[in-house]
Amino acid sequence: GINAEYGVLSLLVHSPLLSTLSLNWCHNVNDEVLLHVADHAPSLRHLCLNGCPITDEGIKSLSKCHRLSTLLIGQCHQITDQAISYLSQGCPKLERLDMWCENLTNQSLFSLGKGCPKLLKVQMGWVEGVDYRGINYLFDKCQFLVKIEWRAQEIIEPLNIEQTLV
Repeated sequence: GINAEYGVLSLLVHSPLLSTLSLNWCHNVNDEVLLHVADHAPSLRHLCLNGCPITDEGIKSLSKCHRLSTLLIGQCHQITDQAISYLSQGCPKLERLDMWCENLTNQSLFSLGKGCPKLLKVQMGWVEGVDYRGINYLFDKCQFLVKIEWRAQEIIEPLNIEQTLV
């Protein structure tokens, strides 16, 4: 709402060197707030938005944060593959991504593999639209990737078909 927008905008205007911002579970943090974040936080590197009611449009705004290296968007239920595509096009320095968003598919991993080669860690929870093809693609394209968390497993190397049927 308007108070969240004003509060975040005030913080950003008075903190131009802000590098870390945690807004986890702030139910008034929406796409408009993210537009302010993108416009007023050029030094932002770490952003936590778990549980916030944001959409693909909010992530599109954040894709202007070219220094972003950590983004946590778990439990953001309106996020789709389109948001991850925006992110991969604008945030090539991304190293850690928590995207426990049930609407994602392998397409998100393909986008990340193309645009975010510095990824170190990806968390996906129980995302059903992802399988070994997307995971293996990400390992192939992101040479620094050390771990993917998916379906309560820590995956540290490419998978074969039998491993994904467990």
